[in-house]
Amino acid sequence: NCEIRESAAGSAMNYGLGGAVYANGCQVDIRDSYFHDNAATQGGALYLVGCTGNLSGNTFSGNSLFASTETLVGGGVAIVNSPQMVLTDNVFTSNTSAAEGGGLYVDNCPDLTMTGGVLSANTASFAGGGVRLKKTSAVIDGVAFEGNTSTGLGGGIAAIDSSDATLTTSTFSSNSAAVGGGAYATAGSFFVTHNLFIGNAATSTGGALVVSVTNSGTVIGNTLDANTASAVGGLLSSGDIEIFNNIVANSTGVGVSSTSGQPPVLSHNATWNNSGGDYSNCTPGDGS
Repeated sequence: NCEIRESAAGSAMNYGLGGAVYANGCQVDIRDSYFHDNAATQGGALYLVGCTGNLSGNTFSGNSLFASTETLVGGGVAIVNSPQMVLTDNVFTSNTSAAEGGGLYVDNCPDLTMTGGVLSANTASFAGGGVRLKKTSAVIDGVAFEGNTSTGLGGGIAAIDSSDATLTTSTFSSNSAAVGGGAYATAGSFFVTHNLFIGNAATSTGGALVVSVTNSGTVIGNTLDANTASAVGGLLSSGDIEIFNNIVANSTGVGVSSTSGQPPVLSHNATWNNSGGDYSNCTPGDGS
């Protein structure tokens, strides 16, 4: 039940971690606190390294990063080399200035779980306007991603660099990026089940979702509605993954498309009213 505001670690000339809190090798239990308008080079409000524990019921708002020669990560929070972290019902909103992970940046954190909460209006210049996962295994359930922006990859979430991620019963609305307006995943495993993607946008392709050259994964039981892109407004996929029992409708651009290489396995999807056609470079499969 703390409020930490307008604190800083470092400056535009000096490197600093965790504008409000820095923890190294700790068991943490941070709950019901309000972190706002703090600044650092990495982890605008909070930087955890080598920690375990819980973040619950906190709000991270309006935190930012100083310009630096270091990669700017975690506009709100950065968590690094920290196994089995549990994040529950946190709010990340209007955190800025990150290259990666506007709201939350997670690097090399096995078995992270994130349940409930909201990421809204966070920004990143390269990847993960809301969340950036790097070399991390994570289960994300029941989280709302709203109005986050990346000028590169993954407006809501970007899972890159051999991350293994499972997204369930979450909502992606009005997020934007160049590629993967709602979500972008590549090079690891990505399982997307019973999520809603609505009104997301990509200036290039993958208005709702891009799943690209993953080792394994499924896209099952999701609704993709009214997403937009100049090429593929709904779902862009490559690699041998199963795409089953999804609704893809009202896209500006193609509904479902595959890039070159091993095509996905599609069946029992309902696609309609997509302005660029329902399917491109892939076959609908059984029951579609």
